Amino acid sequence: MIKPRSIVRFEQLYWLSYAIAIIVQIATWRQRQAMLDVNPMLANMRWFLPATLLTSILIAVGLWYLTVRRASAVGKWIIVVLAALSILQALGSLYALAIGTAAAPGLTLVNVLVTVIYLAATVLLFRPDARAFFGEPLEEVTPE
Repeated sequence: MIKPRSIVRFEQLYWLSYAIAIIVQIATWRQRQAMLDVNPMLANMRWFLPATLLTSILIAVGLWYLTVRRASAVGKWIIVVLAALSILQALGSLYALAIGTAAAPGLTLVNVLVTVIYLAATVLLFRPDARAFFGEPLEEVTPE
């Protein structure tokens, strides 16, 4: 099956948002590890950050595969739920930025940018050519 334009564009934006998120994770690795090290209960958990990064990669690839390669509505709706959760997180981050309690304002803005790109990708999943790709009806049938 040939991927429609909306799915191609979704794929590009999805991976762009994820690439930026990975860059942020790598750039803040030492700070996050230092936060774990100062907590006596977490100091011996040096495996935690690599494990969460690997889990994140596996989830991203799995959702991409379900959505783009398998045209799975389940994958699409999981992406929608994650997008909704990311909106809540971004709103919380923007609130913290507005009241001056954001730990790293620049990082907060980058994370909001990631959310905006991810949302733009998610919206593309509802365009008519994408709906046809998922085998969804293009028009709602209303009972008479």
